[in-house]
Amino acid sequence: MSKKRIFVSCGQRTTGERSLGQKIIERIQEHGMMGFFAEEAHEPADLNTYLFIQLQRCDGFVAALQKRGEVHYPGFPTKHRASVWIQQEIAILFYRSFLLGRPIPMRIYAERDMIREGLITMSIINPIDFENEDHLLENLTAWLKGPAFEEQPVLARRENLFQRRIQNYSEYDWLVLELIAAHSRNPGDTTNHSIIRRDFFAIVKETGLSDHDADRTYNAGWSKLISDGVITRTDERGTGITVLRIETQWWELVLDELRNRARIT
Repeated sequence: MSKKRIFVSCGQRTTGERSLGQKIIERIQEHGMMGFFAEEAHEPADLNTYLFIQLQRCDGFVAALQKRGEVHYPGFPTKHRASVWIQQEIAILFYRSFLLGRPIPMRIYAERDMIREGLITMSIINPIDFENEDHLLENLTAWLKGPAFEEQPVLARRENLFQRRIQNYSEYDWLVLELIAAHSRNPGDTTNHSIIRRDFFAIVKETGLSDHDADRTYNAGWSKLISDGVITRTDERGTGITVLRIETQWWELVLDELRNRARIT
């Protein structure tokens, strides 16, 4: 099964903040999941875009709100404020959950005696107060082991069936899948068979493959994918155009596998 990806939103300004972020990542990894912490990002592309992609694709979210500075309101006791970046990332996750129409597993921790701002003041997910790192990490462990990330039996079976199909796929088979996915914006989209073939030839010929071998590997690849039920071939009536489509039930699993193979980001 593909590993769950957990986005970690934690301060990075001080050594203590970065240290807590790393400890959260380690705890996530101990439970067989992948953690993303922005401090570890070294993408040459725009960092904000890269962060948005991670927020879009993560399977869960952990935020640690730590005291960053004092806030003084006349007539009210002094309070401490957290990182504005973390508040914004929390808002993005709430909005993503709204668009999907389903909750995304989230855990928000707030250092005791901090002012609550933004969406968390009105959301049904109340931040969990913590006094020290051990308290936070202990609670996080219980959450990671809990029902939030339990795999539904049907989903587990689907992934098992998918893994059985792909275990003997060659790099050329994956290239065909990658090209179909690249020409598809959403699950169920179709793409012109001749365009996929043209792009396949252009890529493999750069590696020195002959036309004969390129034709043989391409035909073997898409034929295998059709035989396995991973993609579907359809001849459109009246146009003479053949289109290919990744079967909807395998769409997310195909994308996850391509990411794991570092073919797409």
